[in-house]
Amino acid sequence: MNENLDKFILKLQTESFTTFNNKNAIPKEIKDILDCLTKKFSIANPDQEYACCCTSSDKLPQRKLIYLSKSQNTLVMTYFTGGWGVMTHLLLIQFDQDKITDLWSGSCNENIKSNQDIIKYLNDNRNKHWGLNSNMVYF
Repeated sequence: MNENLDKFILKLQTESFTTFNNKNAIPKEIKDILDCLTKKFSIANPDQEYACCCTSSDKLPQRKLIYLSKSQNTLVMTYFTGGWGVMTHLLLIQFDQDKITDLWSGSCNENIKSNQDIIKYLNDNRNKHWGLNSNMVYF
């Protein structure tokens, strides 16, 4: 369930990351792979509307970016999804140019807006039953 999580935590602690407030900072190759995995990884910027509830327009993106940072080959992202209720997701991706080499996804606290918050949240919740993930892959 949390395989390779220690590796991601170490990367968050040791690599140099740049933070972005725009979905366009997601590398095109990573976005293309996420599109393939989800049949379309539609995501709104933090200041834009998204399909937050069951009455939202189908034309709105299915996700809303909260936090995005990346290093040379690691991408960290938190985002909302809507529907019957809002859920917050954490996505950790290791990539090498045009391919994803490792991926971890889980649930997180909506207030996570820094790598330090992510490290603390992962360490505090990794061994709790239903703390980070539900054994289901959902982006």
